Formats: sequence, structure tokens, C-alpha cells
Amino acid sequence: MRANALKLTVGTRLRGSADAVMAFAPREAIDRAKPGLRILPVNGQARVEAIEDAPACEATRGPRSVADWAEEITSLAAQRTSNTLGLALLVCRAREALRKRGQWSQLWSSAGRRLGFRRRKAYTLIAIGKGLGQANVHDRAQFPSALRTLHCLAQIGWPAVQQLLDEGRIYPSLTLLEAKALLAEFRPNALTKAPASALKRRLANFGRFVRRHYAAWSPEERTLVCGGLRSLADEISSAQAPIPNPEI
Repeated sequence: MRANALKLTVGTRLRGSADAVMAFAPREAIDRAKPGLRILPVNGQARVEAIEDAPACEATRGPRSVADWAEEITSLAAQRTSNTLGLALLVCRAREALRKRGQWSQLWSSAGRRLGFRRRKAYTLIAIGKGLGQANVHDRAQFPSALRTLHCLAQIGWPAVQQLLDEGRIYPSLTLLEAKALLAEFRPNALTKAPASALKRRLANFGRFVRRHYAAWSPEERTLVCGGLRSLADEISSAQAPIPNPEI
């Protein structure tokens, strides 16, 4: 767009909160060519409005402490699934800011129990934030709220997600099954995993659980666990054929 093509009325550039954004516009009125802005036709003119541009807010407020990030994340996480994408963007920003100062691990050691989710979920949220963070406020209203569904969409890649939004194939009630179908359509190999991957993950989780808690077990409880594990190991090693296995 040429500088003299339209008279522009520039809205106040507020960052970090969707509440600061002016009224939503029809999708065809959104100019995606300008990150952080959208241009709307109003009475023959063009009005420039800010969309949520959270990553830049650090520069205006200065570095936040670990405690500040923990408080903000805890507050947003308490909303459960009502603002999963917002939480993903916040965790993504927190990791970027704290990692630069070597404080990402400190967030988990000092406030991990208060955040309401584990570190592994944080990395899922970060993947969502990176994959869908380019969406403007209008688009964000079209995304579902379920974590795994958003994670599927984030793996598709932003250009394809943008196309799906334009076609109306992404909407708030989109299910995990439907999201997996979209992912398979654009990235057929994304859902293909080695058969043992889920099993390895479960074994690793069980190992962490045992190491975390066995010191507090009574002698009787330790004997019970050891006997149970030995019995299970013997059963597995002596099996001549694959053991019928429900979903792992």
C-alpha cells in the first residue's frame, strides 16, 4: 500500500492484552502484511488498529522477575481451558525472557508447584505459542481451546493454518480427531511415531515417579513394589507371544 493511497487514522498502540484491541473486523478487512497491525476501512478511510503483540511488551515494561512471570502464568492457568492459546503465548514469552537470563529452570524450582501444570506441558504450550503466535485477535477467536487439539494445529505450519482459517475449517468447536485429520492432510508423516514411543514415555514417567517417592515409602511398601515389579518382569520375559495390550 502506497503511503499516500489512503488517509490513516492511527489507533493507540497498546500491547499485551486483548482488551486493548478495538472492535473486531470482517476477515477480508484485515491486512496481514503488517505484523501487529490491522487496517480497516472506515467511512472511506483506513483505520490502523493494534492487535495483540505480546512479545514486544518486555521492551516497554522492562525485564520481569521470575516471581512476576510465575504470578502471571498462575493467574492465567487458573482459567483452565478458557484461554489455552493465551496461556501458550504467555509461557512462550516467559521462556524466551527467562532463558536469556538463565532463569528458566529457576521458574520451575521456585514456583513449579504453583503454576498448575508440569514442565512437560509447558513445552507443549511453547510449541503452540510458536506455531500459532502469528494469529491476530480475530483469528484467535476461531481456535478451539483444548490443549492437544491446538498442539495438532500448531504442527501444521502457519501458512497452512492461515489458509484453513480463511476457508472456515478451523473453528472453536473443532475436535481433536478433526484436528488430526487436518494435520494428516498437510503433514502426513507428523502423526507417525515409532510403535514403542508411547511405551518408552510411560516407562520413563513411571521411573520418575518411583525415584521421586520411594524414599518416603515404608519397608513394607518397598517390598510390595519390588515383588510386584519382579513378578511383572518375569511374566514379560517368559511370554512366548506378544501380550494382549490395551492402549498404552
